[in-house]
Amino acid sequence: MEVFFERSKKAMGGLLSKAPGLLEALQSLGETQEERKAFIEGVYNEVADKIRPLLQLAPQIAAKAGQDITPVVVAFLKVFTAILRDEDYQEEMEKVTELRAKIRMAALKLYVDAGFTRKEAFALVMQDAANIKAWRGDAFDNSSKGRSNRD
Repeated sequence: MEVFFERSKKAMGGLLSKAPGLLEALQSLGETQEERKAFIEGVYNEVADKIRPLLQLAPQIAAKAGQDITPVVVAFLKVFTAILRDEDYQEEMEKVTELRAKIRMAALKLYVDAGFTRKEAFALVMQDAANIKAWRGDAFDNSSKGRSNRD
């Protein structure tokens, strides 16, 4: 396994060593969209041809890699759990939740003052919240799957 990682590291180092030349080449790309596309496709194909054999091995080592990675993931989960159980953290999260509620209430009032019905204003506030969650991804969305709702 060590040999595999050493060879992978060497291959990636070789690719990265080409980065300065690649940047120079990008600066001298052709003027047309087709020329730029052909160049980028050529670079992609060159890199993909070198990486593809490694990717094809991934299913064969996935179980072993999972076994090796599991203790690290468990360690991070223990840290995360300890943080979530910490009283200071919980107090700060209550403040964050309270502040978020005040901000949403102010937004609701602004929508109502702008002429929307309370029902329409509420729908707009909920859409605003959904847009923020979509923008930042699901990393902070604990509203489903049986977890506490921090939003």
